[in-house]
Amino acid sequence: MLSSALLAAILVVAVAFDLKERRIPNLLIIVGLLTALFFQGLHASWGGLLFSLQGFLAGLALLFLPFLWGGIGAGDVKLLAVVGAFQGPTQVFYTFLYMALWGGLIACLLLLWHRNLLSTLRRWGNGFRLGGVSFSAAARAGEKQIFFPYALAIALGALTQAVLVWWGI
Repeated sequence: MLSSALLAAILVVAVAFDLKERRIPNLLIIVGLLTALFFQGLHASWGGLLFSLQGFLAGLALLFLPFLWGGIGAGDVKLLAVVGAFQGPTQVFYTFLYMALWGGLIACLLLLWHRNLLSTLRRWGNGFRLGGVSFSAAARAGEKQIFFPYALAIALGALTQAVLVWWGI
């Protein structure tokens, strides 16, 4: 229970930094990883440490390709890895799925707010017809890029996963 509260605190701080400064500090990532390793090691000794490291690597792996494609920042990748260090490899995968759903919803809301939803859908449709879609197409198309604080989607994904586990779903 304490480790869940600590993860929640880390996520709140990450969201605040991402909203205000558009970055997630490496110090927060390091503190989060060390905290997860400490609690997992305390809970289950070497097995807990291995569980935590597997979750960390799974979290990194899940967002590595989107990072390489320029669709997500390095801080977001590392933040999901910290979530994985707390949750383990299986639970971080489910968090990833919920995070993607929340991220899609937030992205649609931001596009609606900035009145870019139809032009974005049109551009994506054209990209699919031509055989490829680029995440940075908005910059080339002369549209204003919209900042998306993805730490919020990660936090909401982790919260959704925690609530569903708590409810036994």
